[in-house]
Amino acid sequence: MNSDAFVRTYGPILDFLREFGGAAHRQDIKSGVAAIVEPDAATREATYTNGQNKVESEVGFSMSYLRHAGLIEPTGKGFWRLTQNGQSTSLPIEAAREVQANVVALLKHQKSATASDFATDSAAGSASSLLQTIVALPPAGFERLCNRILVESGFTEVVTKGEPNDGGIDVEGLMRLNELIAFKVLVQCKRYQSSVGPGIVRDCRGAMQGRTDKGIIMTTGYFTASARQEAVRPGTPPIELIDGDALVSLMERLVIGVKPRTVYDVDEAFFEPFRRG
Repeated sequence: MNSDAFVRTYGPILDFLREFGGAAHRQDIKSGVAAIVEPDAATREATYTNGQNKVESEVGFSMSYLRHAGLIEPTGKGFWRLTQNGQSTSLPIEAAREVQANVVALLKHQKSATASDFATDSAAGSASSLLQTIVALPPAGFERLCNRILVESGFTEVVTKGEPNDGGIDVEGLMRLNELIAFKVLVQCKRYQSSVGPGIVRDCRGAMQGRTDKGIIMTTGYFTASARQEAVRPGTPPIELIDGDALVSLMERLVIGVKPRTVYDVDEAFFEPFRRG
């Protein structure tokens, strides 16, 4: 993708975050900005051969550039926020092109930063490759992978179900807090490339009734805002939501299915004393 092709989304990303109080989930940013810059639904829903949405991928690349420009930053669990500079910055197209040029110059000066930061976004780097690999697994394989992730995360007695009468529960296990207390946790595994809505969350909660009040939904897709609201609806057992981005982050932290590598960035501050005559 030509880097100049997606500067059109720079300003809308900052505007969208300001409208949401300065922070929003990455997928909400992608889908929300895509709807702003591409009003035509057919164009907005176009995908690459791997199923990745073209416009949302464009927004994802722009987020990486805006991060390099110091205007937005990730805060964990898929959420991004405006930096102090980002809060006061507006980017009409010409200003966006200027930001683009500055970032390109920066990346040429610090080549190693490209491999490090672009891996954060779903459209480039190892994170994208990892998620695409997971999506390509058969449903049963994804369930076994979720089983392995739970085991590596400290769950015990983890069992992959996959039986017709399990009410949609794919994996179950025990999360032991200490020698005296353990919780049974039921898991639904959704190998989706698109959104997971509130109906899936309600179905999972229904399957938990009478069995446990601890549930997790793990997906390669993303949860809609209404799904996340349903997961923490007052008066109901909360359900943990692990989307594709969080799944990749978890696997990287646990070093499952990935091979770590070290990338070094130039410490410009270190060299400052040596630049003085």
